[in-house]
Amino acid sequence: MPNNKSAKSAFQHALQQSYDECANSRGRTLLYQFPSALKWIGKGRASKELYSWSKDIVHENAVESESLAAWINEWISRDPESSLDVQTLHDAVLLAQLTPFLPEYMDIETWGQLVTHLLGYMSLVNDLHPKESPVAFAIAAAELPIVLHRYHRSISDYLAGNHAMKNMIVSLEEALGDDGLPHANMFPDFQETLASWTRMYFACQNAPDVPSCPDDIELLFQQCARNSLSLSRDDHEILCTHERSMPGWKRLRELAVTLVGEPSDKRLLCTRQPNSASRVRSYSKYALPEMSFQSDWSECAVARSSWDLGTTGIYVIYSDSIQIEMEGANGLIISSLGEPRVSLEGEAESSTLNRISDWSCTSWFNDHEAVYMEFESRFSNDVTVQRQLVMAKDEAVILTADAVISDSDHTLSYSCEVELSDRLQMFEAEEHSEGFVVGLEPEVLVLPMGLDEWRQSDLKGSLRRSDKGFVHSIRSQDGALYAPLLFCLSRDAGTEPYTWRQLSVAEGLSRTPDSIAVGYRAQFNESQWLIYRSLAPPASRSILGQNTTAEFIFGAVDDKGEFHQYVGVEGMISN
Repeated sequence: MPNNKSAKSAFQHALQQSYDECANSRGRTLLYQFPSALKWIGKGRASKELYSWSKDIVHENAVESESLAAWINEWISRDPESSLDVQTLHDAVLLAQLTPFLPEYMDIETWGQLVTHLLGYMSLVNDLHPKESPVAFAIAAAELPIVLHRYHRSISDYLAGNHAMKNMIVSLEEALGDDGLPHANMFPDFQETLASWTRMYFACQNAPDVPSCPDDIELLFQQCARNSLSLSRDDHEILCTHERSMPGWKRLRELAVTLVGEPSDKRLLCTRQPNSASRVRSYSKYALPEMSFQSDWSECAVARSSWDLGTTGIYVIYSDSIQIEMEGANGLIISSLGEPRVSLEGEAESSTLNRISDWSCTSWFNDHEAVYMEFESRFSNDVTVQRQLVMAKDEAVILTADAVISDSDHTLSYSCEVELSDRLQMFEAEEHSEGFVVGLEPEVLVLPMGLDEWRQSDLKGSLRRSDKGFVHSIRSQDGALYAPLLFCLSRDAGTEPYTWRQLSVAEGLSRTPDSIAVGYRAQFNESQWLIYRSLAPPASRSILGQNTTAEFIFGAVDDKGEFHQYVGVEGMISN
């Protein structure tokens, strides 16, 4: 720029130069090269009027220039600090991506005011924190200056491009733990934040005179692209968020992985999105990433039987509360396995116990046969609840169980509501205690192993249908109880022969009380399963001819009566 101009006139000169060059910038825009990106920038988040105009502009349809210019004049008259909300930020993102298109519809004065206003959002960075406001920080601190730098290099001196790159690194680093996973609290915002990171990364690629992303940004963004696949269910929704995917989410994942993914990530993309990823060549010789994982930092756990679509999966996030989803061949089955509700029943009245600690993952096991995870939380009155989840990978069998352990000899009452997917409902068996989860066809058989097979009364507990799914309840008079549910995720499970019963557990020559240890046996057609759980310090005990000192055992019994252990947990029960 000419040295004899003031800073203000130099900036005005740079604006005029960029305004004149916008026709050449149009072909480099994200909206032009990836038209579907318009959905994940604005649809449902930016103002409806702006999104509608944007579609016409990108697709070169007629636009009423005066109305558009008037709307932009009104938008830039707002005070960014007083009107900062999600919609305003997405308006800013969409307008930044549209700036190369807009000189066709407005004069230099209006266009220059818009660009200047967008630059002003950078002043909000000091009031934002990348963990508390991940989307807002990513947009204001990094995306707006990086995108404008990509499209308007003549004013790049005023954009603090290097500082924006550092903010992008901060945004990515604060979002990810050492294992590359975002914290579970960020899951509801993960799609929006990945969209911002993808727009930033794309804006830094293949542009003249624009330095490419530093290696650390590329590595962090690569982890985020992989997470977009590993943290999604088969229906492509982010696990445990109970929110619908943003428009264009599948296309966004494909773009992110294509831009920066390793060969193994691209093979995973082909596996999880076989149609949308058809343009990506085969990477079959590369190993797929690990499909089951647990992260203490992220406070999440994922168990899958396969990366292929239509297989079994369990998804958990935990900390101040625990949320569990279950997926089967036809999609989501359990949308929420609720928090346990525990009461102590005294002589005069009962009292509901309060949870007084966060949930923590106390055990994790994963091999080619099974995934096991255990979570623990403390309740009032010195009661501990331990929640177990077991998935037999090749057998479509899942065990969920809560162990309630107390030093008190009061009667314990336990209940837990299981919410089913909207497409499913549960029906109770007429004479037995089990339940059948049914959609257009039978999908799941649910066996309440802690109840009697024949329904006699609700004194011991029940499995009852509710408005959202079903409620499992059980009572114990001995100060400890075990509440197991065994799920058979097979459409034939309810029509083929099945049965279950509680087994006797012996210690020495005496039968062990249920408050000390319990055991169960279930059979689905030819498959038989054995479950053992100690509710007191483990000791040498026997069940079904098996001697054990373990705290927990889960496995299969073959037709010759031989036991094959899938999961065995050693250790002491503490309270």
